[in-house]
Amino acid sequence: MKKALLLVCMLPFFAQAQVTKGSKFLGGGISYSMLDYENSEQPFHYLNFDLYAGKFISNSVAMGPIVSVESQWTQTINPITNLFEKRNSNSFLAGLFVRKYFELSEKFFFALEGSIAAGQGKNTFPEESIFNYKVAATPMFIFQPVPKWAFLARIGELSLQNRTDAVNLTLLQANLGQLSFGVNYFLNQEKSRK
Repeated sequence: MKKALLLVCMLPFFAQAQVTKGSKFLGGGISYSMLDYENSEQPFHYLNFDLYAGKFISNSVAMGPIVSVESQWTQTINPITNLFEKRNSNSFLAGLFVRKYFELSEKFFFALEGSIAAGQGKNTFPEESIFNYKVAATPMFIFQPVPKWAFLARIGELSLQNRTDAVNLTLLQANLGQLSFGVNYFLNQEKSRK
């Protein structure tokens, strides 16, 4: 069983995706995660929307710009009123991504994506501006049932994120419980791409 699992994990590193250099695509995705820290009273919720455009610079590598809108919220107890208050922040980030594709079968792919993005946002309680940057590596599975459409499922994320507001917070996270779903539409899909 361990050998079979190792073989499945190593297969993407020896396969080559049958993609055509120069193909362009538009895509988007959504992810939600909830983190429950040991020292917090309530969990933290994270919601993220991504929009991106990509171009294949080789038969298995695509890159392009990415835009993200992130929202985080939690409930905390106000020590003065002794009531729960919702604390949230919203950020807008822009950056670049690079994605390496590995063909698993004619319609299924595995991909590794690296991205870097920076932007600004606002905390609503306390009200203050924030600066945010994020570097992330994400594995994903891609299903392409027809030449013009592909569906993505991102599973987990390894990220380094820095948020600067009243407190300078740097997080290195391996979030294996995060799921993200997305879709790609290919603008100039070549017939030779499977």
